[in-house]
Amino acid sequence: LSLTDAMIAIGEWNQRCLPPWSDREIIRKLSEVDKSAPARGHGYLLSTTQSAGKVTYNAIGAPPEGIADATRTFLRSVFLDGEKVCLVSGVIDDEGRAVPSGAGTSLSRETWLDKLDKHDGGPNKLLHGSNVKGAFVRINPTSGGNDADVQCYRHALLEFDALSTERQWSAIVESNVPTACVLHSGGRSLHAWVRVDAADIQEFRVRVAYLMEHFSEQQPDKQCTNPSRFSRLPGFKRGEQMQKLLRVGGGAATWTDWVESHAQPKEQLPPIIKLKDFIENCSPKPPV
Repeated sequence: LSLTDAMIAIGEWNQRCLPPWSDREIIRKLSEVDKSAPARGHGYLLSTTQSAGKVTYNAIGAPPEGIADATRTFLRSVFLDGEKVCLVSGVIDDEGRAVPSGAGTSLSRETWLDKLDKHDGGPNKLLHGSNVKGAFVRINPTSGGNDADVQCYRHALLEFDALSTERQWSAIVESNVPTACVLHSGGRSLHAWVRVDAADIQEFRVRVAYLMEHFSEQQPDKQCTNPSRFSRLPGFKRGEQMQKLLRVGGGAATWTDWVESHAQPKEQLPPIIKLKDFIENCSPKPPV
């Protein structure tokens, strides 16, 4: 097993442990096993196939144009009634990078929508400030600016900086990864909000690790692994460019469906039947 597959397998087993192992203990144990690999590698007695990663995709064309009324459409599609959404404007830091101006403000989705309605849906007048360079939104409902404030682990951020936007769009579409939305950052990257739908932070980390390994050939941004990560807010102007909402939904119906689509098909065996049913229905019947 790869490290990611081992984490998934142990994560399922760990839920039945009393008390469960911590993530740090699991990672330490797996690291010790990895260091003690035989010369021919782990699992050399098995005929294995490709792990979750190292999948290549061909460019299928440019991403679509942005969806109209992007900010309100985005909020209504990605967040639920009553959930806290954290938004913040951007600034240019000392190194010339566009970064969030602070931890952000968390308000209910309805409150943000009411504020946007007063500006005809445009967030540029709502999130204004000096030297603004775009705006940001945290990828999960949250009451604050830390991972501990995240209220549910619904989304993980998938971003590629090393590929053209055409190749990024291809990887997202052809992989069929389940997405809540796909955004254009207004710069060089697309942001896919992947529906991982994790039950807790432990499951979130395991699923993000799987995601990173699956797209390893596309060199995803490995910093996009925490649940309170900032993404770009669609509908906001970033310099002369617009941060766009390219797609709502898309891909596999669920995370489980997507993962199972990459699993090895199980050997087809005949169905198990009871001995009593076999005796009663076999032909010819055995002598009495």
